Amino acid sequence: MTPEQDPRATLPVAVVQLSSQDSVPDNLARAEALVGRAARAGARLVLLPENFAYMGPESGKRAIAERLGDDGAPIQSALAAMTRLERVTIAAGGFPERTGDPG
Repeated sequence: MTPEQDPRATLPVAVVQLSSQDSVPDNLARAEALVGRAARAGARLVLLPENFAYMGPESGKRAIAERLGDDGAPIQSALAAMTRLERVTIAAGGFPERTGDPG
């Protein structure tokens, strides 16, 4: 029986801590580096914290909000690229989601 078939098998998990700021590109670059580090250490599941992509004023959050399922959106495409490159599953701790709500 392979480890994947064994229900007693373990799942190596990494929990990432970030001090996110109001620069999405900088935050994503830090997240990418830490996801890579976790993968190289053997993690198969990497947990990112809440607000990993943006921590700043509400107006900025609204400006960078993405529609779920938008493969071309910066945050979602970065997460998809990380999972492909590092061959891990990522649980992203939330990011600004665009809705039809004007408020």
